[in-house]
Amino acid sequence: MHRVQKLAAGIMAMLLITAGTAWAKPRSDGGGGPRSWAEPMLAFSSDRFELAAGDTALLSWASANTRSCEASGDWAGRLATDGVFRTPPLTTTSVFTLTCSAKGASVQESVTLTVAQPASDPVPQPQPAPEPEPAPEPTPEPEPAPEPEPTPAPEPAPAPEPAPAPEPTLSFSASHDRVAPGGAVTLQWSASHADGCTAGGGWSGARPVSGSATTGSLDAGTTFTMSCTGAGGTVLQMLTVQLVSQVAITWVPPTRNVDGSPLTDLAGYRIYVGQFSGQYTDVLPVSNAAATQHALELASGSYFVTMTAVDAAGNESGYANEIVRTAP
Repeated sequence: MHRVQKLAAGIMAMLLITAGTAWAKPRSDGGGGPRSWAEPMLAFSSDRFELAAGDTALLSWASANTRSCEASGDWAGRLATDGVFRTPPLTTTSVFTLTCSAKGASVQESVTLTVAQPASDPVPQPQPAPEPEPAPEPTPEPEPAPEPEPTPAPEPAPAPEPAPAPEPTLSFSASHDRVAPGGAVTLQWSASHADGCTAGGGWSGARPVSGSATTGSLDAGTTFTMSCTGAGGTVLQMLTVQLVSQVAITWVPPTRNVDGSPLTDLAGYRIYVGQFSGQYTDVLPVSNAAATQHALELASGSYFVTMTAVDAAGNESGYANEIVRTAP
């Protein structure tokens, strides 16, 4: 068994990247109209709440009736009234707090991301010596039975209180959570114990308590919110649709092994992608040994890309040179 040659022998020295992106059409919202509440509202969540050390999480938020938002806790700075944020790698449990304000009022939510720590063996504790059994106590003399008390007259039963109105519930989903620039998605919702709903974020306007609507062309990652109100209160949900672009990478196949012998059993490649240098969260296998290019579908943002070669025995080369590409 042998390993495929590294940097100087082929693929690692000649990795070429080209970007091919379909530019977005202008976005058209799904309607207009005033929101139906005056108090500021905020929905703040994460795609995951329990992480291993070094993992990241995607925070997303949407607010209504607000003018600005401020981050505090384990992040900081002024933020838009709705959006998404990818945390850096976390090694300890962190609390992310978001406060969104309007004139004379504000609303605050926090998200706690728990980072699991390696378990440690418990230190054995010495067992205490058993205590001597106490001497038996003397049997007490029986007391005379008390005189029975008279039975009080029953109190009148209180009038029953009216049952509170049930809180509204909402189911809100999208046909896709990732689309190409200029693409559209279909939003569906259904509420119970509600009199009406209002759209916000990437769309707006009054909505019935159930239905569906198709967005216009999306030219950026967009967060959509839906709030529904009934006699029992208001429920608010949000979802984010990310924009993906195609980035093509090309390379020259390696021809020799590490020991200089001809490479005759090349089986394919592995492409590594991540949002931090040297930390790759996605591995894309390419099983065609004759391939010289591959198209990556990436959400908007900057990415670090590298790749390796794999022979028929499963041996994998070292990483190629790392490159950075930005998807619009």
